[in-house]
This record gives sequence, C-alpha cells and structure tokens, in this order.
Amino acid sequence: PAQIQDFEDPRGRPGRTVVLAVGAVVLVAGILLGLQFLGSDDPEATDPPSRPAPSATWSSLGAGATSVPFDGRSTGLFELVSHSWQGSQLRVTVRIRLDKGDGRLSLVLYNNELLEQYSPIESDPLLLKPGETAEVTATFDAPADRSTLILASNSGSAITALELTP
Repeated sequence: PAQIQDFEDPRGRPGRTVVLAVGAVVLVAGILLGLQFLGSDDPEATDPPSRPAPSATWSSLGAGATSVPFDGRSTGLFELVSHSWQGSQLRVTVRIRLDKGDGRLSLVLYNNELLEQYSPIESDPLLLKPGETAEVTATFDAPADRSTLILASNSGSAITALELTP
C-alpha cells in the first residue's frame, strides 16, 4: 500500500514554490531593467537627453540679469526690455529671439513673496518662427513684490525666467 511519505518531495531538491518564487523575481527584475534602459520613445513623456541639468545658481534663474539664453526643445534669447508697476498692475515688455524650435510661447508671473502665479490680463500674441525676434508687452494684475517672469511653452512648461524687482 502507498504511504504518505511516497507523495512528499524528496529532500535536497527545491520545491515547486521556491522555483516559482525565483522565476517571478527574475521576471520582475527583467521588466524593470528593460524599462530603465529602453524607456519611452514618446518625446512628450520625458525631457530630451540633450537638455542640460538645471543649475541652482542665482544667475541661471535670471536674478539681476536683463537677458538669459534658453536651450532645450527651443533655443534663443529671452530679454527684459522694461517693466513698471502702476499700483497693483505690472506692465512688462520683453524681447524674444527664437533660434530654433517651437515658437508657441507664453508668459507667466510668479510672485516670490506671496508664492502666487499670475497669467497676463493683456498680452500681445507669442507666436514666433525660428529666426524671428519679437518684442511683446504684457500686463499682469499682481502686487509690486519681488517676482519672477517666466517664459513658458504653450503647454505651460517653464523654459527660462528673469527676476523682477519693484
């Protein structure tokens, strides 16, 4: 007659559970490594690899500067021509030179004291072709505080910025 010991796995060989667990770990590790090295081919999903790493120096953030070059999906120069606060309204004129890339741009003001963001209440259109330079005036309904004027893509991603003081 058959004994219960006849149906047990022989000692010294890994059981089916151990083999399945090791196989699952190897499969998950393979998937993670594949995602790490292959990544996504969608250019909108990640920044292009040629984009330089952000720098935390004040000069790269536009502090005290009146112009700052930009490089990424678009390249060119962002220049502050003039700015003035009249009560709680800021009127700013900028010059944008687009060397290459997408010329659908926008301006955003960030108040460094109140930590609030403002869109222009009035602005010239910001549509440039590579090789063009445009001078644009925008008005923001924002208090007179230390602020950052951001040049952004049409989708709202920051490209570069200049600091403004009242």
